[in-house]
Amino acid sequence: MEQYPPKPEVNMMLLGMTGSGKSASGNTIIGGHKKPFKEDFSPSSVTKVCTTEIAEVNGQTITVIDTVGLSDTDVEITDAQTEIEKKLQRTNLDAFLLVIKLVEPFTNEKRKAVKWIQENFGANVLKHTIVLFTHGDALREQIEIYVSRSQSLRSVVEQSSGGYHVFNNTDEDQSQVTELLKKSESLRMKNKYSRYTEQDYAEAQKALLRKKCATGAAVGGGVGAVVGGGAAAGTAAAGGAAVAAEIGVAALIGATGGAALLAMGVATGVYFLARKYKKDNRD
Repeated sequence: MEQYPPKPEVNMMLLGMTGSGKSASGNTIIGGHKKPFKEDFSPSSVTKVCTTEIAEVNGQTITVIDTVGLSDTDVEITDAQTEIEKKLQRTNLDAFLLVIKLVEPFTNEKRKAVKWIQENFGANVLKHTIVLFTHGDALREQIEIYVSRSQSLRSVVEQSSGGYHVFNNTDEDQSQVTELLKKSESLRMKNKYSRYTEQDYAEAQKALLRKKCATGAAVGGGVGAVVGGGAAAGTAAAGGAAVAAEIGVAALIGATGGAALLAMGVATGVYFLARKYKKDNRD
């Protein structure tokens, strides 16, 4: 049986919406009286930049990265993404902790945030994800029953290779951290100690751009076909059956022209996005 030597340190990144308890969870993981991540009850994000803290926990070196809230009312989502990109250029990750606050409805906004993570980080992100539920002290039933009540939430948990864990950030009992690290180690073993890298992120961004280009071209083709087909149909009504034969050709030309025009616009956007990504990497 092939052996995969474990990496001595564990690198984690906290992801989630504003107010989900990311910073408090980071402080719980670090433990002790030191609280490197700023906490506050606020509708807007307290974390404006990604913050990193390295500590020894249970005899193991842990790197915890706290990120900007994805639904921030003050910082645009693109700024949050830029901050995360900077961290990925320097740190390969063992686990993403997807932080979700318990006893609050899993709203459409939260589902969109999870979708944004999946689209921007790619399929590999789920292989390294543990769902971390916060405010466990407010839970009045078994977590399994709570999760089963929401099909969308259950789907997120089932897709996350690391499963889920529950934190009570008001409890100083470090046993909850010990259990999280055990789940993290199981996830690392499942992934054969491979990490999520900057290259994984770059490939996810390329795939996202290709998807947007394909969608844009399809929309442009559809518009072009409607315009071209409509014009040909009108001519056929006026000119008779001989002209009707030209409808298919006109529709095809319309579709091709519409797709080409939109593709030119999309390609221009991709060019400038690519230049931005290369510039950020140089920085």
